[in-house]
Parts: sequence; structure tokens; C-alpha cells
Amino acid sequence: MNNWYYRELTEIYKKSIKYIHKVSVNPCGQCFRCCSVEAKLGIYLLEYDYIERFLQDHSIFTGRVKFFKDYINKKKKDGKFLYHVCPFYKNHSCSIYQARPLSCRLYPYFSTKEDICFEDCNLISAVQLLTVENICNKLPFLERYYFLVNLYNSYFFNKFRLF
Repeated sequence: MNNWYYRELTEIYKKSIKYIHKVSVNPCGQCFRCCSVEAKLGIYLLEYDYIERFLQDHSIFTGRVKFFKDYINKKKKDGKFLYHVCPFYKNHSCSIYQARPLSCRLYPYFSTKEDICFEDCNLISAVQLLTVENICNKLPFLERYYFLVNLYNSYFFNKFRLF
């Protein structure tokens, strides 16, 4: 059953590509703010599982999804973040780039707040603000994405419901 969800998510990711600002060279240099606790990105259960499947298919990452979950969820220990940088940020790039969640794909190109992009970010001129009125026009694949995420959550929680 999960394979269908993963295929659908892969298709949504492919559709998202044409809406993301394209640059010919890496404008970020050695900046990793988008991959740090400063970015405050979110991820859904479907994407955790999708990344986990990706990691299983690429055995060099075995066991790393737990670290990623902790990072994204900002679980704290002793008042400090467990990880200050995404555990998949390696050698100035994303080591799971093909499987990265939608929030990473869209950030910082789309924002619901004017101040989401860092003041000294090289991509600040590419940021597009999203509102309730324009979000479906700017990112039409989001409707299918949220439908899939909610369908997956329903499937997962109904499957493992305890009576």
C-alpha cells in the first residue's frame, strides 16, 4: 500500500520543480541556514516514511531517519536543540536531495511571512509571498499534496488504532 503513496509523492515532487525558481549555480555558497534550526521547516508522516524508504534503498544511511525526525521536530534536551544542522547536510549539500521533503524544496522560494528569508540571503529577491488567495494559483500541486498527506495519515492511524 505504501508504494502507491510513494509513487504519488514522487509525482508531486516532479510537478513542483517547474514552480521553483531555478538558478544555474549554487547561490548559497557555504551558507547552511536553510538546513539549520533557524529555518523552522516542517515535515509530514508520509515524508518521514518516504525518506526512510529512500534511506533503506541507499544503505549507507541506515538508521539516520531518527536523527532527521529529531531535527525537524526540534526535540529539545536540556533546553538546547539536539542537532543544530540537518543530519543530511554534508559537504555543503543535501545528501538526500532526491528525497528531501516539500518544505525543503520550496524554501526559501515561497513564504507565508515576509521575514522568512534571512536578511542577507542571496535568494531573498526570489521569494514569493503566499496568501490564502494566491496559494493554489502559485502552487497548484499543493492541493494534491495535502490530499495525499491526509489520506496517508488516515490510513496509518486507522491501521494502527488501538481499541
